[in-house]
Amino acid sequence: LRDNNWHLLCFSWRSSDGSYKIYLDGVILKSSSNYQTGHSIQSGGVLAIGQDQDSVGAYYDATQSFVGSLSGVNIWQTVLGDDIILAMSAGCNMWSGDAVSWLQLRRATITGVTIKPYAEC
Repeated sequence: LRDNNWHLLCFSWRSSDGSYKIYLDGVILKSSSNYQTGHSIQSGGVLAIGQDQDSVGAYYDATQSFVGSLSGVNIWQTVLGDDIILAMSAGCNMWSGDAVSWLQLRRATITGVTIKPYAEC
């Protein structure tokens, strides 16, 4: 979205039945099932945010980089309920993922990224 407003974008996925949902500002945009049913996301990898990588170990293409602002990037080990995702979109609470939290990411050293305080709330 290019409307100069902050938005909550959320993707949830459940391995057991492959169900997934894509939310924008707490509203489900798309949902389906049987996506990667039974698969798991292994630990020990690298989290790439804002960059397309076509295969593990491949180089990044600067022309495919995300340009913009991100805030509140979190990853949970469980699927959050629709009510929680709606609540996240309604306010400025500091939610914290149990697998990856925004607070951890803000403390990390990230090449080519400028960290600015978020002043909307």
